[in-house]
Amino acid sequence: MTEKKIVGKLKSFNEVMYKDCFYHALIPTFRHFTGFIEPLLLNDICLEYSIENQDKVPTLIMKNASSQSYSDIFEKFGISVKKSRISSEKMIDHTIEVLNNDGIAIIRIDCFYEPLRIDSYQKYHAGHVIPIYGYDNTRNMFDILEGDFVDSVVYDAKKLEYEHVRNAYKGYIEEFKTHNHTYYEFKKVDNSVDYKKEYEVRKNNFTEYFQSNSDVFLESLKEINNYKQKLSNYFANGINDNISTIVTSFNRMLDEVVVQKYLFSKLFELPSEYSVVIDETIRLWKAIRAIVTKSMFKKSITDKSLEMLNEMFDKQYKNECERLQMLMSNIA
Repeated sequence: MTEKKIVGKLKSFNEVMYKDCFYHALIPTFRHFTGFIEPLLLNDICLEYSIENQDKVPTLIMKNASSQSYSDIFEKFGISVKKSRISSEKMIDHTIEVLNNDGIAIIRIDCFYEPLRIDSYQKYHAGHVIPIYGYDNTRNMFDILEGDFVDSVVYDAKKLEYEHVRNAYKGYIEEFKTHNHTYYEFKKVDNSVDYKKEYEVRKNNFTEYFQSNSDVFLESLKEINNYKQKLSNYFANGINDNISTIVTSFNRMLDEVVVQKYLFSKLFELPSEYSVVIDETIRLWKAIRAIVTKSMFKKSITDKSLEMLNEMFDKQYKNECERLQMLMSNIA
């Protein structure tokens, strides 16, 4: 019987905050099998602005038109994805079996039971996700990637005792009911896939998609101005607790734009001016978010802040028009 095994040294994705902890487990797993991450990120790129909940608490979002799931992308690269909800009693033995077959496991846990998470251990319940890529039966420990606190961008290779992993996994099943699946297995099953060729296919597909929909993306920028008015109307009717939804939507847009900056610089030859323009996009969304967040805590907004907010939306509309025009001229 094998006493210990590491399937491979998973490289953390610490460049930017991307979506959530599930993707910060998923991305290193994809890179482990393929050697790169760009096709997975490209699948989720959002360039079309849209307003949701227009008659309630309006939020501005960037829509993703892709119909492919992350499972589809993995399988295109010859990697099987198995989702389940195995019992906590079987989880340790099953994970060792997955690793012995050169697979990687990703599990959902409750940080209340995870001692590496010093911010939440024995303090509060928090759903989280970790990848497991090795084990050591001589020390009863799994090799995982983990951050130190909630929303951490920095993940490191760490070790966690079997019982702590089991308890955290069991805790998630008992405390959270938001996901049907709590256990994910990834394994390479098709060695015939030409990764480099599939990479180029994915890049070309995105280029074609972008060019064929560029007019749609350009038209959607008008939603920035439309949202300016929606937000002004919201403030005029009085701030309520639902404003946190608006702040969250700005957080997600910022994450999306930061990922675009990272990804497009690796995939396409863009002019140096593009970096200046997208940095301004990020700066303006941060400034807009700051005003909205301040109003959330104060439960009010001054006329001066509202005026500044409207001015920033006007600048953002012009800036995003310029950014999109640059992309249209250089992604081909």
